This record gives sequence, structure tokens and C-alpha cells, in this order.
Amino acid sequence: MEHKETIFQKRNEPIQSQESTDQRSLPDYYIDDTRLVQLRQLCETLNPYEELTLEEKLTLQEFGIADFSNPFTITNKLLLILEENIQFRESLKK
Repeated sequence: MEHKETIFQKRNEPIQSQESTDQRSLPDYYIDDTRLVQLRQLCETLNPYEELTLEEKLTLQEFGIADFSNPFTITNKLLLILEENIQFRESLKK
């Protein structure tokens, strides 16, 4: 009978990511430049006090906004996403 050894990955071992190790880890709220432009365009055209179109609802859902009943909440969440991303980009410049 032949004896075979199998090597298993240990759970607590750090796994090397395929990305470069010198790249900073991005926060959860970070959105890339393309999506930031998309969000800016949405903010310029969106009127949360009127009935939202299906396209607007889908775009809001992409940014994690699923409650469309309160226009004040929609506005605050959009502003929070924009503010956090602007502050993060400013901190990278320093």
C-alpha cells in the first residue's frame, strides 16, 4: 500500500493577493473615477421629490440606496458617498 502526503493550506496563513502589495487597501465606500462621474451626473439631474424613473432607481441601487420613499434620505446618502470619496482622494494627495 502506497502512502501519499497531501499539503493543505493553513487557514491562518496570509494569502498573497495577485495585486501588488504596495497598493493601499481601499475603503468600502470607495468608488472608481468612472462611477464617480456617473454619480455626479445623477446628482445633477436627480430630483428626489418627483417620481423616480426606473433608470434612476437602478442607478441608486448600484450605489447602495434601496429606500426611495424618503427624498431626504436619498439626498443625504448621495452626499455622504460623494463627501467620503472626495475626502479620501484629498487624503491621498497629502
